Amino acid sequence: MFRIKKLDVFILKSFVGPFIVTFFISALFFLMQFLWKYIDELVGKGLEWYIIAELLMYTLPNLIPLALAMGILLASIMAYGNMGERYELVIIKASGIPLRRALYPILGFVLLLSYGSYLFSNYVIPASNLKFAALFWDVRNKKPAFDIHEGSFYNDIDGYSIKIGKKDKNGKDIYDVLIYDHTDDQTNTTVVVAERGEMTSSKDKRFLYFNLYNGIRYEEMKTNPDYYQTFKHNKMKFDKQEIIFDLSQLEMGNTAEDLFKGNHQLKDLAGLQEGIDSLNLQANQVYDEMVGFTNNNYHIYDTLYPNYIDTFNIYTADWRAKEDPNVNMIFTQALNIARTTKGVIENNRKMITDIRQKEAKHEVEWYKKITVPVACLVLFLIGAPLGAIVRKGGFGWPMVIAILLFLVFYILSIAGEKMTKELVAKPVVGMWLAVAALTPVGIWLISKATRDSSLFDPDAYIRAIRRFFLFGKKKDEKSATLKK
Repeated sequence: MFRIKKLDVFILKSFVGPFIVTFFISALFFLMQFLWKYIDELVGKGLEWYIIAELLMYTLPNLIPLALAMGILLASIMAYGNMGERYELVIIKASGIPLRRALYPILGFVLLLSYGSYLFSNYVIPASNLKFAALFWDVRNKKPAFDIHEGSFYNDIDGYSIKIGKKDKNGKDIYDVLIYDHTDDQTNTTVVVAERGEMTSSKDKRFLYFNLYNGIRYEEMKTNPDYYQTFKHNKMKFDKQEIIFDLSQLEMGNTAEDLFKGNHQLKDLAGLQEGIDSLNLQANQVYDEMVGFTNNNYHIYDTLYPNYIDTFNIYTADWRAKEDPNVNMIFTQALNIARTTKGVIENNRKMITDIRQKEAKHEVEWYKKITVPVACLVLFLIGAPLGAIVRKGGFGWPMVIAILLFLVFYILSIAGEKMTKELVAKPVVGMWLAVAALTPVGIWLISKATRDSSLFDPDAYIRAIRRFFLFGKKKDEKSATLKK
């Protein structure tokens, strides 16, 4: 019994080390994917480093379940591949311990990780997504940092368009300055042109000062009561003029988190189930109202014109009935009611589709909190026997196999999620697609590994091909002999 306990500790040590390394590598990979996706939202806005660090801190929990699944897959291949390469699995089997017994220590550890992944997805991720949504909204809507380039207009200060012909290397002296002031009714009522100037800012960076020299100010005198009777424009030359711009509008706001609490990605299982039930009830109510409206219009002539069908049959038999006002009225009203009913049905159908798509998004998040932890277990059941069969450790061949397998899992997961959100497949089908497709693979690999199958031995395939052709050759020879 003591020998088996030491074996459990040995196997766990063989797994934990590679798992920690591969988990952080996977998390870094998904984090870089996030940065690549949102790089345009972050660059050029003058964000402080701690804002970006806070944003990454809030998005990291959302990446941990997938990084955990990929880390488990890669670490299991590496752990059992290393033991196979060093013939440690051979020694374990020679001691009378089957391979499935060697899976138990890491299997228990993976079960704990899967349960932790579920708890993390249900409690930590919604809270971090709420913080991320509020902060990212402020970052996305933050205007770019004040940076005027030579020869182009700068329009991010509300009410002004600024163009500088040349800017000195010291960042202070500017030349050929053109400023359009359209703060009054969004029209260019004032234009300032100056040969040169100095550009400085206040200590708190909230105000920008333009000290302009040798310039002209053109102003349209719309506020003058005699605008249409006398002069419409005013031209004023100046030797020096100071213009102050308020840069507080470029600062990042602080959006209230309550604005995002209704989002499906910010709820736990209980909140998601409540949202699903509410949306389902809402869709059923819209459907019942549509059916009631349609039935009322369909039977309207039973009460208004109980004999209209007989009247229609009598008059249509006579060509002169086309000019009868009663028949024309029936046709006109029936056509109007049919058009109205068609419009109501189409609008309600679109409304029901929108509600069902919102419901599907809630169901996707609900299932994702369960399917990803289960996928961790399935990927281990694939990776462990695969490592025992490959018998290669390190980051070479195991890394390639793990990435290919994880890509299959990831593509199937994305495809199932997309089909669910587009109402092509039911949530239970779309969200369990990846797990259902990979589970038989894991069972098959375990059966191969327990029988010491040479799954990746090319000589085994060559021998099988030879036996196939030799069997066909012997069969032909036997047929020829029988003919003789």
